[in-house]
Amino acid sequence: MDRKLFELLGVTDIKIGKKIGSGTQGSVFLLRQDSQRVFKMSYLRPLSTYKIKENLSERMVHYSLVMDSLSKNDYSCFPKIYKFGINKINGPESAVVAWSSQEKLRPLDKKERIVFDYLSYFFANSTDIGVFESNLKDKFSKVHLPDGMIDRIMKCYESYLNSPIEHNDLHYLNFMKDSSNNYKIIDFDYSRFKEGF
Repeated sequence: MDRKLFELLGVTDIKIGKKIGSGTQGSVFLLRQDSQRVFKMSYLRPLSTYKIKENLSERMVHYSLVMDSLSKNDYSCFPKIYKFGINKINGPESAVVAWSSQEKLRPLDKKERIVFDYLSYFFANSTDIGVFESNLKDKFSKVHLPDGMIDRIMKCYESYLNSPIEHNDLHYLNFMKDSSNNYKIIDFDYSRFKEGF
């Protein structure tokens, strides 16, 4: 992902600055006009798991519905989404690119990454708050964690359970924290609504 691709998106009211992150599917940039927001763009690909098989059109619909919900609701476990879109880029390297302007967050420190590396499985597969908290306390009972960390993890987990969004790509790299050290789940390229919502 580079600036040429950003120009092809035709997003005229956003000015991107320095690139601060990148992954296999996309990049994150600072915004010149607002130091508290970032711009993320990524190639959109269908979700394919043992439970879910979808085509690109279905992925675009699910992404749009999730981002619309995130932009209109304040879920404490997700960053604020200010603006989003999906653009089809035609040409020799035709692609579908998802983009958003969102709350700027901070990366986890080393100890937090270790904790979330362990916990991401339970975030994705547990629906019982008591079991989740028990696993968390048992695993890290002999490790000195920063004050309030378990409470902040539980707040994030409970908010995620109560949200209508199923993330489908939970691993420690998709957890960050805000300026108050509240944990947030990022990267919604494979997200969709939970069954029943």
